[in-house]
Amino acid sequence: MVKRRAYLAALCSGPFLTGGCLASDEPESPSVLTDHRLTITERGCGDRQHDASLSYDTATNQLHVEGTYAKTEECGPLGLGTNRRPNNEKVDIEIYPVDRADCPSCRRYYEYELTATFRDTPSGVALVYLETDDPFGEFLDVESESTE
Repeated sequence: MVKRRAYLAALCSGPFLTGGCLASDEPESPSVLTDHRLTITERGCGDRQHDASLSYDTATNQLHVEGTYAKTEECGPLGLGTNRRPNNEKVDIEIYPVDRADCPSCRRYYEYELTATFRDTPSGVALVYLETDDPFGEFLDVESESTE
């Protein structure tokens, strides 16, 4: 967890994600998501690159992602974490392997689809893969890129 916090601190101070990412001392608020479905469509061993295509539908308050989580030696299903930025307008979504056991000597990849329903429409969403040898991030400005 220390490695993740150090990376988040560095990531949030750079041009990719500004506004702070680490949890604050503010009281915990309700989850930003009301529902989500994360489905692995393909997994295996091989040399794949991280990738993600994000779109947001403001009519349904849903984020749709088709992505590839790669470059990991960990097995198991994928999990999803959320973090609301201190200004409560932007949300970070983290995808990570749930089971931290090592796979039988191979570099894993997971192709997946995610549909996440938000309680309120955020101004932006950052999708990040941190628990990997090669961290990845993709940002969607919901206000300018949404579909209805």
